[in-house]
Amino acid sequence: MTISDDCVPRPHKRLSNELRYLASNFVSSLGTGLMLTVQVVFVTQNLNITPVHLGFALTCGAMLGLVAGIALGAWSDGRNLRRLMPALGVVQAVAAAGYLVSTSPVLLGVMVGAVSIAGRGGAAVRGPFMAAMVGRERLVTYRATVRSVANAAMAVGAALGGVALGYASPTATTIAMGAVPVGYLLGAALTASVSLPYANAPRGSAEGGKTESSPRTPAIASVPVMKNPCFLMVVGLSAILMTHVPMLSVAFPLWISERTSAPSYLISVVVLINTIGVVLVQVPMSTFVKTPRDAAHACLGTGLALAAAVLLLVCSSSLAGPLQVTALIVAALFHLIGELLQSAASWELAFDLAPGDRLGEYQGTFNSGLDLSVMIGPTVFSILVTTPALIGWWVLAGIQVLAGVMMGVAVRRAAPRTKASG
Repeated sequence: MTISDDCVPRPHKRLSNELRYLASNFVSSLGTGLMLTVQVVFVTQNLNITPVHLGFALTCGAMLGLVAGIALGAWSDGRNLRRLMPALGVVQAVAAAGYLVSTSPVLLGVMVGAVSIAGRGGAAVRGPFMAAMVGRERLVTYRATVRSVANAAMAVGAALGGVALGYASPTATTIAMGAVPVGYLLGAALTASVSLPYANAPRGSAEGGKTESSPRTPAIASVPVMKNPCFLMVVGLSAILMTHVPMLSVAFPLWISERTSAPSYLISVVVLINTIGVVLVQVPMSTFVKTPRDAAHACLGTGLALAAAVLLLVCSSSLAGPLQVTALIVAALFHLIGELLQSAASWELAFDLAPGDRLGEYQGTFNSGLDLSVMIGPTVFSILVTTPALIGWWVLAGIQVLAGVMMGVAVRRAAPRTKASG
C-alpha cells in the first residue's frame, strides 16, 4: 500500500505548509524565552509571591506535566491532531495570561500547572503531528529544523526579556509577561492553518512510497507502552543521556561561579556556544541518523561526549587563567556534541520503536525521560558541585558512558518486538 499521488502535497504547497509550522514554533518559542527570563522577577516583585511559593508551584507544575505528557499522549492516539495541537496552544496561552492576575500562591499554582500540562501534552503530540505533516522519511530532519528555529526564537525571547529586566520597572516586566500569551495564541493560530497530508498514511509511508511492510520500517506490534519493557528500558537510558539539559542550566553555571576563578560572563559564553551550535549544526547532524541502529550509535557518542564534558569541567578547577577558560570552553563543545547526537537519536527512537496506532502514547512516555532529568538533575548537580570530593563526577561520567553502551542492547531488544504486516 502506498500513498496516492493526490495525497502528497505539491512542492510549493508543502513548503508553505512547513514554513507556517516553523513560524508557529518561532512565535511560541519566543513567548517561552520571554517567560523563562522574566517570570521569576514578575512573580516575586510584581505579584509579591515568595520565592518559596514560586518554587513549590514550579515543582508541582513539573510533576503534573510529567503525568500529563504520558496521559495526553495516550489519549491523543486516533484523535484529530489538527484540532488538538492548536487547542493545547490556546490552553497554554490562557494559562500564561492567568499569571497576570495570579494574586495568590494557589491561583499561581493553578496557572503554572495548566501551562505545564498544555506544554508537555503538546510535546507528546508534536511528533505524531509532524509525522502527519511531512511524512516519515523527512521527520527527523524536519524536527531538527524545528528545534533550530525554536532555539533561535528562545534566544531572541530571552534577549527581549533581558531588555525588559534592564529597565528595572514593574511596567516593563508586566508588558514582557503579557507578550507571552500573545506568542502562544499566534502559534496556535498558525498551527491550525497547517494541513496534515500524511495523517492517514500507513506506517513507513512517505514521499518515496515505502509501504507498511517495508524492511526499513516494519509494522510494530501494538503493545501498550507499560507492557513493553524493552521500550521502557530505552526511555530510562535516554533519561540518563538527557542530563545534558540540567548540565547546561545548572552544572556549568554553578561550577564556573563556585569552583573556578573564571569570569562569570563565561556562563553566558557557554550558553551562547550551545545556542549557536544547535541552530547551525542540528539539521546537518540529524541527516546521519536514519535508523534505530544509527540512533544507538549516536547515543554511544552522546555518552562519550557528555562524559568528556563532565571530566573537563571537573579538571578545570585545578587549572588557572587561560588554561582554565580553555578547558571550560572545550567542555562546552563536548556537551554540545552530546546534545546534538542525543536529540537526533531521540527523534528516531521515539518514532521508530512505537506502534503506528500508539504514537502519542509512546511519545508521551519517551518525553517523560526528559521531564525526569529536568526534575532530578538540578538537585543531583547541585549536590555534586557543593560536595568537595570529586568521586561523584567520575561516577556520573561512567554512568553516562554505560548508558550509551547499553542503548545499543536496548534498541536491539526493542526492535524484535516488530512483525511484518500482512
